[in-house]
Amino acid sequence: MTTFDYNLHVIVVFVNHLIEAYEGCVKFLSLKNQPRTLRNVALVVKNITATLYDTYFPGAEELRPGQRSRCPDSDIICIAWLLELIGQDSELAGYKMLKAELSDLFPHLPERSRFNRRRRNLCYMSDKLQGYSVLRVFWY
Repeated sequence: MTTFDYNLHVIVVFVNHLIEAYEGCVKFLSLKNQPRTLRNVALVVKNITATLYDTYFPGAEELRPGQRSRCPDSDIICIAWLLELIGQDSELAGYKMLKAELSDLFPHLPERSRFNRRRRNLCYMSDKLQGYSVLRVFWY
């Protein structure tokens, strides 16, 4: 088993725990009877992240001054979580891989330096959402 396969397995286990936690309230987040590919896992994590973000931070993007970004905050958080979970040796290599393989799921990802700036600005929200999701997993 390669490192990538092992890391993908870790992502699948994490997503399956999240799915079990949200099974009663979010039915569309299922990986059952689907191959466990990076794209399918990313789609589920994207839906979970968007649901959590809209639930706990409604209207947060509209409150910021300036022009609204084409890439939503939930996508930035989702890619950050995927980068943490796949565990690439280099952040640059991981970002390039996700951007290339998941360009249809995330069509408006910013360049890497802007992504990192936005990710740092969203770290509080990301930590809160991870805390909410972990609490939900252990409560059910």
